Amino acid sequence: MTQHAKTSDAPLLRMFNLRRGLDEPEAIDATIREGVTIFGTNLWVLLLAMLTASIGLDVNSTAVIIGAMLISPLMGPIVGVGYGLAIRDLALIRRGALTLLLFTGVSLLSSTVYFSLSPLSEPGSELLARTSPTLWDVLIAFFGGAAGIIALTRRSFSNVLPGVAIATALMPPLCTTGYSIANGQWAWAVGAFYLFTINSVFIAVATLVFVKLIGLPARADVEIGSNGKTRLLTAFTVIAVALPSAWLAWEGVRTQAYKRELGAAIDAVARLTDVVILKRDLRLATRRVDLTVAGAGDVKEVERQMLESIAVSPTLAGTVVAVRSVSGPKIDVGLLRSTVQDDVSRMVSEREAALRDQLISQQAKFDAQMKTVAADVALVDDVKRVCDELSVLYPRVVKADCGLTRKESSDQLQALIVLTAKPALASTDKQRIERWLRTRLPETEITAHHILTDTRR
Repeated sequence: MTQHAKTSDAPLLRMFNLRRGLDEPEAIDATIREGVTIFGTNLWVLLLAMLTASIGLDVNSTAVIIGAMLISPLMGPIVGVGYGLAIRDLALIRRGALTLLLFTGVSLLSSTVYFSLSPLSEPGSELLARTSPTLWDVLIAFFGGAAGIIALTRRSFSNVLPGVAIATALMPPLCTTGYSIANGQWAWAVGAFYLFTINSVFIAVATLVFVKLIGLPARADVEIGSNGKTRLLTAFTVIAVALPSAWLAWEGVRTQAYKRELGAAIDAVARLTDVVILKRDLRLATRRVDLTVAGAGDVKEVERQMLESIAVSPTLAGTVVAVRSVSGPKIDVGLLRSTVQDDVSRMVSEREAALRDQLISQQAKFDAQMKTVAADVALVDDVKRVCDELSVLYPRVVKADCGLTRKESSDQLQALIVLTAKPALASTDKQRIERWLRTRLPETEITAHHILTDTRR
């Protein structure tokens, strides 16, 4: 029984074997240590990536931001720290941490200067998206970092690393922090830098875990005496970074549930009281919603219905509702809804009619082209048949080569006919042949220089 279980498990273990395709440990070690290098190429690439990301955030361009993620060297020292923890090389850990601190400082300083000088000051969606990290960012960083170290330890080239660089964004949160500092948005600065911290810590943790799973050997310069302290510091850092993100994730879930239930309550009250909600202004901090309505319904009735909905819902507890009606004549809500539906139906019908006319026009053009092609094919057959008849009518014509072209200037068809005759044709015979060809091929242009004779015997 035990032997059978081992046999059945063997294929599964081979499928998930992390050592398959593994590069030499010395080559992996050299590659990771190269990424921890502070000066030279890495510093230049860092500055260029920072400028690219800052411009992308400034103009709200996703493509430019992705490009900055791909060229950023920030992942190198982070992976170096995680790898150093796994092989217990404290010298590498210190060098990786120092490089990361230097890269972070340079990026923050440079991006702050850039955004201080930039004439564009309005934050875009790409920038705002990096100011509120949650627990899901922890998971993204860990899974992305795990994929990255697996790809980095392979013998063959892998296209995983570019995807990891995009998923575990490092440069955009730093540049967002620089923007926030330049514009005095300190809450955004804290959120963006916290996102960068999450990504850095959990990429390093994923590297540590998977280097252990792969089984890369410890280096010769291990400092075993401080191994326990290192583990304790690592565990404390992971917990300290993860806990706030878990709380933020829980708050995010609660906020979404609150907005969803409040929206459903407002829609239900609008249907019951025969009003149209023109505007909803929700202030989450104070749980206050201001509604602007129009219609025949009474404002007091709308407020009463909203208060009843809030009273029976624990999620909406503490919500304050203020309703005001727009001035002017009463609006027939049923007529308004009917008019909107009619307008939508009319727009859809007009769009369908335009598309139908376009398809009909394209079909007509296609049919005309097909008719032209069919006519040309039929004419080619006529020309070949005429050439065959020439050999019968004129025994001295031993060979007749025929073709058909269309003149670019007039779009007129032109027959090309080359005759080989033994002996040469007389001028009267040539004229007779030309007249006969024009009669037999009225839709083509035939000129005298297309008819050649050969006097060779």
